[in-house]
Amino acid sequence: MKGRQGEIDILGAITAFISLFSLLYFVNVAQTTGLNPQNVIFLILGVLSAMTFLYIETRVSQPMLNLELFNNRTFTLANLGALLNFMSQYVMVFLTPFYMQRILHYPADKIGIVMTSFPLATMIVAPFSGYLSDKIGTRILASLGAGTCALALFLMATLPSHTTQMDIMWRMALFGIGTGIFQSPNNSAVMGSAPRPYLGIASGVLATIRNVGMVLGIATGGAILYAIVPSEILQAYILQGPDALFFLSGLRSAYSVGAILTEMAAIASIQQKNI
Repeated sequence: MKGRQGEIDILGAITAFISLFSLLYFVNVAQTTGLNPQNVIFLILGVLSAMTFLYIETRVSQPMLNLELFNNRTFTLANLGALLNFMSQYVMVFLTPFYMQRILHYPADKIGIVMTSFPLATMIVAPFSGYLSDKIGTRILASLGAGTCALALFLMATLPSHTTQMDIMWRMALFGIGTGIFQSPNNSAVMGSAPRPYLGIASGVLATIRNVGMVLGIATGGAILYAIVPSEILQAYILQGPDALFFLSGLRSAYSVGAILTEMAAIASIQQKNI
C-alpha cells in the first residue's frame, strides 16, 4: 500500500487505542471481579485489536509504529527494562500508603511526607547519572540502578507491623536513588539506539511503555493483595492483630514480586549495547 507524504496512519491509531484500552481495562478490573464474561470480552477484543494493529503496521507505507525499530536489540531491551522498572515502581508507590494507613495508622499528611523521600532522591541523583552515562555509557549504570531498586523492594518486604517513619523513608529513598541511576541511562539507550529519522517515534514508544508500566504495576500489586488477603480484611480501614499480619503477608509478597520485576530490568539492561 503506497501512501502520500505525511499521511496519518488512522487505522493504526484506532486499533492501538482499542487494544491498549481493552487490555488495560481487563487487567485493572479482573483483579477484583475475576474472569467474568464481560472481562473476557475486553481481553479478546484487546488481543484481536493488537493483532490487527501489528498487521496494519506491516502493510502501510507510513506506519504509526515502525516495527523495524524492535529489530534493534538495545532499543527492545531498553524499553523492556523501562516497562519492568515502572511496574516495580508503581507496586511500591501504590501499596506503601496502604501499609502506613492501615497497619501503622499514620495520618494523611505524615504519609505524604514519607512518600516524598522517593521522588526527592530521584531528583537529586538523576542529573549526576545522566552526566556519568555520557562519560562511561548506559549499560552498567542502567543495570546498577535497576538492581538498586530491586534491593530496596526486597528491604521493603522486610518491614514489620511496627516500625519507625525513618525505616520506611530510607528504604524509599534507596529506591529513588536506584530509579535516578536507572532512568537517565535507560532513556539515553532508547533514544541513542533509534535512527535519527525515528527519534520522535522512539520517544512516543518510551512514553507509552512508561504509562503501561504504571498501570500494570498498580494492577500487579492489587492482584497479589486480592489473591492473598481475604476481602473483608482489605475493606477494613484500620487493621490490628492477626488481620494486620495477614495484610502484611500479602504486602510482602507484592514487594517481592516487584523486586523480581526490576531485577529482570537489570538483566535486560546489562545485555544491551553500551550507548
